[in-house]
Amino acid sequence: MLRWSVLTVITALTLCMIMTTHAQVAPVGGPNSQPLPPAELQAKSTNQIVGDIRGIYMRPFPEDGGVTVAYIAEIEVKQVIKGDHTKPGMVVYLSFWARTPTALRKNPALDPGYSISPRMTGTVQCYYTVNEDGVCEVVSPNGMERFVEPAKTTD
Repeated sequence: MLRWSVLTVITALTLCMIMTTHAQVAPVGGPNSQPLPPAELQAKSTNQIVGDIRGIYMRPFPEDGGVTVAYIAEIEVKQVIKGDHTKPGMVVYLSFWARTPTALRKNPALDPGYSISPRMTGTVQCYYTVNEDGVCEVVSPNGMERFVEPAKTTD
């Protein structure tokens, strides 16, 4: 059974609040609709890690005709591929958001947000940037993906 410390939950909820006060309204019309290839994800990110999901926290924000949900993913870093923001063994909190299908049906021009499942578990590969407020933002729309170990070649 997974145990959450009070400090972990408070930290995640605080990060959720910080993230959403700076990004409650998503850009309209979007470049975030289509998944980016790995090369473009790497180019847009300042950091790339592989780690285990310890939890995903959410906070909904009602909007005209629907809901935008802010998420914080708690990731225990196993491997650092790019950047110097974290080290293996550290925990990083990554923010992302998504709009509900109801909001998108009422206004199809809205950016749908991230294509990341809040039910995702296991090991993931994450591409992210750190903004001026210190919030780690996942590269949109698919900057957090299930990690698949590369196939080993035999000689």
